[in-house]
Amino acid sequence: MKPPALVTRALVLALLLLAPPALAQYIYLDSNGDGVHTAADVLHGVGPTVIDVWLDTGHNRDGSVTACNGGSLSTPLNMFSYEVTIQATGGTVSWSAYTNRVTQMGFFGSPHAPDGTRFVSGDFGTPVGTSLPPGRYLLGTFTANVLSGTPRLDFTGLLTWQAQPFIETFTGFGSYCDGTQFANTIVLGTDWFDQDGLAFGPGGMANGPPVLGSFPDPQVSSGEHLDQPLSASDPDGQPLSFSKAGGPGYLFVTTLDPGSGTAAGELRLAPFASDVGTASGAVAVTDGTATDTRAFTVTVSPSSGHAPVLFSVPPLTVIAGRVGSLFLTAGDADGDRPHFALTSGPPYASIHELASRDGGASARFVVSPGLCDAGAAVARISVSDGSSSVQQDVRLTIVPPSQLPDALIHGSPLGYRFGWAIATADLDRDGTLDAVLGYEGDSRISVLKGMGSGLFGPPTDYPLPAGSYDAAVADLDRNGTIDIVTANTLGVSASVLLGRGDGTLLPAVTYATGVAPSKIAVADFNRDGIPDVITNNDGANTVSVLVGIGDGTFLTKRDSPTGLGNGSLAVADFNLDGRLDAAVRTHDAGTTESKITILPGLGDGSFGDPIRNAVSSFPLALAAADWNSDGLPDVVSTTAGGPVSYLAGRGDGTLSPPVVLGRFQAYDPVGSDLDGDGVTDLAFGDVDLGAIVVLIGRGDGTFASPSLQQSLGPKFTLGDVNRDGRLDFVAISGLGLGVRYNRFGPANSAVARAFVPGDNKSVTGNGNNDLVVLVEPQGGSYTNDLLNLSSVTLASDGTGSVGLIHSVPAKKTLSADRDNDGIPEIGVTFAKSDIGSLFDKLRGRTSVIADLAGALTDGRAFCTDVALTIIGKGQLTAVAAAFAPNPLNPASKLSFATSREGSAKVRIYDIQGRAVRTLLETPRLPAGTHELTFDGKTDRGASLASGVYFYRVETVEGRNDGQIVILK
Repeated sequence: MKPPALVTRALVLALLLLAPPALAQYIYLDSNGDGVHTAADVLHGVGPTVIDVWLDTGHNRDGSVTACNGGSLSTPLNMFSYEVTIQATGGTVSWSAYTNRVTQMGFFGSPHAPDGTRFVSGDFGTPVGTSLPPGRYLLGTFTANVLSGTPRLDFTGLLTWQAQPFIETFTGFGSYCDGTQFANTIVLGTDWFDQDGLAFGPGGMANGPPVLGSFPDPQVSSGEHLDQPLSASDPDGQPLSFSKAGGPGYLFVTTLDPGSGTAAGELRLAPFASDVGTASGAVAVTDGTATDTRAFTVTVSPSSGHAPVLFSVPPLTVIAGRVGSLFLTAGDADGDRPHFALTSGPPYASIHELASRDGGASARFVVSPGLCDAGAAVARISVSDGSSSVQQDVRLTIVPPSQLPDALIHGSPLGYRFGWAIATADLDRDGTLDAVLGYEGDSRISVLKGMGSGLFGPPTDYPLPAGSYDAAVADLDRNGTIDIVTANTLGVSASVLLGRGDGTLLPAVTYATGVAPSKIAVADFNRDGIPDVITNNDGANTVSVLVGIGDGTFLTKRDSPTGLGNGSLAVADFNLDGRLDAAVRTHDAGTTESKITILPGLGDGSFGDPIRNAVSSFPLALAAADWNSDGLPDVVSTTAGGPVSYLAGRGDGTLSPPVVLGRFQAYDPVGSDLDGDGVTDLAFGDVDLGAIVVLIGRGDGTFASPSLQQSLGPKFTLGDVNRDGRLDFVAISGLGLGVRYNRFGPANSAVARAFVPGDNKSVTGNGNNDLVVLVEPQGGSYTNDLLNLSSVTLASDGTGSVGLIHSVPAKKTLSADRDNDGIPEIGVTFAKSDIGSLFDKLRGRTSVIADLAGALTDGRAFCTDVALTIIGKGQLTAVAAAFAPNPLNPASKLSFATSREGSAKVRIYDIQGRAVRTLLETPRLPAGTHELTFDGKTDRGASLASGVYFYRVETVEGRNDGQIVILK
């Protein structure tokens, strides 16, 4: 490793200043734990020597104050990183792992593997853009054992490893002051010379083994979790680590704090119903040389059973005539096998179970609306474990086809800001996406109101405790408004900013995480239906989970180790056990060999033993999706200047060998359906090309050739900015915020408008007159000469004895611009007898929205609404509605009928008149008999108390009110 070893994090490692034995500026080793270096500090010839590394950056050894090179005493010699290299002379030594003691610093570079005479700490540093003031610091601790001879230990300056001449290590620290050999690097032997190592001492004692603290035999119910604290002590004051020495597969052990002679760990249990009974387990603790082990008995008792869990299903927007899909996962805490079903919804919705196994399952929800299905609808998805079930409603929005948008980059300036984090959401609930931005080295986050035209308004700033490199948006307090959570990468925290619903945010509430959280995501890790937050902590080699309470607040973090070089983050149920997992990038100590590491979730916000998958490159970012349609999440990794790789998931936390998709200077990958065919595609930014690269997926794990979408920068997110049903590319850079519209999918949709001329406004339902409907093209999508007049149909569900009629030849074809909009219309005629059949069920004067569909001679088709006023044969009658059973326990069905299509709303109210549940709200309910299931819960999923409630059914035919009693 060369001195500028931290270049990858935009820092150059800086080194230190040394001095004679005194409590002043210099670097020294302390072996008796008193924090100073004296003659009593020696390397023991017998047994272990626990060694602390100390540094004072504020003074020289003689006590004089240090200063920047070429500066003055008013310019402090701060520190943002360090590395320590130690050489043994006169003998050989074995070394333990190094434990960093600077809590403000995290791990940023793998150490060179030690040998019998040399030892390297590795690179540690503060979050980017921060530093520590001049002062005296305990850098870290390690243990040395003499193997041969009478060695002494000293710090080295620049050191080239003989077996690897291109690898250099050194002792020094990073500073915003300059060194003489390297910028921002203060190197021992170049910029200062004061150091004290350890002389050989013939004394010492044999290694004292660690002692594992006692704890009760663990007992847990199936489907539940147990986190048993572990403790241990070491007479030599060495750092300790815990491990699993034996036991069932649902038992895991982790080290929380290696300590300095007193360590803390955790035993984690997550059994299924199949694990009921007793099992033997064992925990071990080691100081690197000696080990203490404790055996115990685990008792898993049966539980009363848990309902399955359907992980949150987002709303889905689909273009009429295209296909939309959602990848769904479900779980069962008892380990039962969940199964999916579609219990209600429009005829164009379906669900296809992909994989089901003990504890977890996956499915694909597919929506294939026709051209005439534009509008809103609701589908209900159910998951059952055989004894109980859960349901979730999915809001569907079917938008009419439209012409492809322009190919321009729509830019919104930001001023002198370099954006890094980016997300989109409708923060003010006006139906238009707004933007959320975080900045490199800037302690604030901004909200930019979307204008719906690809442009955004000026930023409104909200302060953060540190700069944020990632942000996520979600309804964290479940009140129907979008909130924001940020990873404060330049600090040791995440911040939650709750939304007010009008586009403004409450002040940030900050929660502790590991050092330098670089990525953040929102997901339900403990399966309680409440959003949790996970951060990937680059500087701590951990992930932190903040378990949500449900009101926008979170519990204290739960940390789980990942391994060295932790980077990136993707969340999915990789082993399909019904518990969400996390994928991160790691690498092995002393090597540059990288791994994609899967952390198997235990269902309580903690993770089990990491599963490591080898890759040949150094992944910078990861994305998870089911690209090969087998129901098992896959991974795509990107590497700056290296391969973009696809790794198919095997469903057990392991990944198939990587398949290289190409080489790019790639940033964050995203998996989503970009062309409206129901298959997941892949997109990522490329910094060299200044573009977003799109690979259209084929659904089998292969992709079409790359397509470049020019943008303002490689950092981007997806969002339907212009509300045309396509996910657009929203990118951020130093130039501003830029939108590149999505132009994938059909190149030229046929879009029409239909209306009835003035003398045909009212139509008699018994068919006294022919009906002429005028049709005109929209947006130049076609010309009237392409319209096949004989293909045009008029449809209206539930209004007559037939639901669809065909046009008839007219005596003459009308072609004129009757509405003076500059577009000529063409008249389409429907026979009066057919009109009578289409509307003979209506009574009184009724407004109807019918569907007019037609084909073009070039093979395309269109469907559009036409507003009609029907004069029926009689008076309107109200619809009857009733719940059965009533009282409700545990559920009831509301039945009602409508004789014609139209809008409908069904709500439940409490005795104070407050709406507690919306069972139905749609602008387009077909005629017929309808049934809605009410499970006695609120819209947020909370159970309603026993008592009297009221329901109201509102349709185009009238309103019905009634009572429903909940009895539990």
